Amino acid sequence: MKIFIIALIAFAIFMVSACTFTMPLSAGDRELERITNEYGGSFVTNKEYAEQLKKREDERDKAGIRFKIEGSEKKLKNGSVYFIDSEALDKEFPPALPNGYKYGTKNDLCIVPKDVYEFYKSKIKEYMGDEAFKRLEPYLIITSTYTDNDGNCFPLTIYTRVRTVVTIYGLSGDEGAGIRLKSGRIVSLGGDEHFHYLINDKFVKGEKMRENNTIIRY
Repeated sequence: MKIFIIALIAFAIFMVSACTFTMPLSAGDRELERITNEYGGSFVTNKEYAEQLKKREDERDKAGIRFKIEGSEKKLKNGSVYFIDSEALDKEFPPALPNGYKYGTKNDLCIVPKDVYEFYKSKIKEYMGDEAFKRLEPYLIITSTYTDNDGNCFPLTIYTRVRTVVTIYGLSGDEGAGIRLKSGRIVSLGGDEHFHYLINDKFVKGEKMRENNTIIRY
């Protein structure tokens, strides 16, 4: 009898671990996904500057190997990584547009004044409407900036990507974390992201950000 009970428990555990069920999105998340499908992606305030920034960053990426710090290279399964002399790279390939405006990405963003940022957000709001903007505004992030010759800072690209947590029922975990029958997973809402360009003082929808499974970013 004990053997039968143990076997039954083992079978039950196997079935639970083999079968998982993901809870469907809530009505609110489905509406947010619909809005993200339409307006998700990168809002570009100056297309010419963004294209110039991408060209410059491509040049810097290709030149990076020339500024590798000796002894910093580490081998990985799929290649290697190394540190570069950023000061030397910036000196030969400064992060600047052809007109001399300095640009920033990632951790080098300049501080955009609140009134300037509010101006561009108002253009995004005009483009997508009040309700959609209300839902997406918390997810807007400045991803690149530029500074003119007078020291004024402007946002160049403003990116929106919406994520939510879905509940998954099924056996998961390990000895350290413990066994769980319910877990959560972060997922992105929306499908193909697009560029949205500010042209003649209004945003218009542009091309997809993904080509041949490669994300194109400014």
